[in-house]
Amino acid sequence: FRVLYLSGIGLTATQSGIVMCLTMVMGTITPPLWGMLADSMRSKYRVFVLTVLGVSLTCALVPTLGPVRIGGLLLASAIIPLTNAFFIPSQSIVDASSVSASVTIPGVEYSRLRMWMSIGYTAGNLAMTPLVASWGSSIPFFASTGFALLLLFSGNVIKQYEEPPRERVDAEEAPMEKVRFSRLFQNYYLMVFLIINILICIPSNCSSFMVYLLEEINADTSLVGIVIACRVTGEVLTLLVSPWLKARFPTPMLMLASAGCFCLEMLGYQFAGSVVNATLSCCFGGAAYGLVLCTAINYVNQLSPRGMQSTAVSVWLSGGQVAGMIAMLAGGAVIDALGVRSMFLIGLGCAVLWIVVFLGSYAFGEKVLKQKAPLPLFRRHSPSQDR
Repeated sequence: FRVLYLSGIGLTATQSGIVMCLTMVMGTITPPLWGMLADSMRSKYRVFVLTVLGVSLTCALVPTLGPVRIGGLLLASAIIPLTNAFFIPSQSIVDASSVSASVTIPGVEYSRLRMWMSIGYTAGNLAMTPLVASWGSSIPFFASTGFALLLLFSGNVIKQYEEPPRERVDAEEAPMEKVRFSRLFQNYYLMVFLIINILICIPSNCSSFMVYLLEEINADTSLVGIVIACRVTGEVLTLLVSPWLKARFPTPMLMLASAGCFCLEMLGYQFAGSVVNATLSCCFGGAAYGLVLCTAINYVNQLSPRGMQSTAVSVWLSGGQVAGMIAMLAGGAVIDALGVRSMFLIGLGCAVLWIVVFLGSYAFGEKVLKQKAPLPLFRRHSPSQDR
């Protein structure tokens, strides 16, 4: 609801795009810093508490001080980006802890744990839609403040999964290396994957402009919450069946399928003439992101250096923020100049380019660098590798 809020207080699509770009900048810079702090302290829990408190405070400030102008600048333009300095890092800590839990508890899949986050997001969107229609777009920020405070009472569970068993066993066998950012890029396949993650996240971020598509087809913009909730429903359903998919198809193939779904989503928006058509297209995006979640974070965890799991996951999430920064900065200008469907066309191009580069990275790694791929592209690998 951030774009809807910014639009409601008078910002144009270009101005909103700039603010959201700054939001993504904060979400890009801060997660690796918080992640490295968590790895250095060997305590995800302490960092989680600090970031959740930050989320609560900044979200409360958006509707209270956001409409205030200082020298012609709306404070919302500064406070909304600040929320991401805490929100994205807190999410990365939860994701890293979920991965640890999935390899600690027998029979538990990360995708099933992550599914509940998506269910909460869907429920939140559905609950906020009538409230926003009645009381305005400030309501989600107040709600976020309250829910963030509630997280403090349930955050103790993170203490139980500070690190996965692999880290504990390795720690007994060899001394822990110093946490250095450069260690993430010593693995060719991890380095390429973290970089091209930016490409696949651009179409994912295009859904932030859904309110402008609804305006173009003369639909009620307050329905944006329901449309996005349907998108996340597609994500949840995909996460629900992800264990079945991962048991039958190799992880890289599922990653390629996610890019294909993003292509279908972006194509669907080109022909959407009603809320129903836009929602159906959005569901493909939900399925695509569900496939990303059930495969990519395990892939990153598997390739990450020992003792740097939180940092690796944070960098992976930061790639999504870089993509969002690009999408928001360019998207606002593209929408004002050429219309919202042109932005979706750019998203389509990025998804296709990701497919080309991902396949090319495997070919280059095996044929030129002579480095064995971590997982086969089209042949089912052993179930143990899913962990």
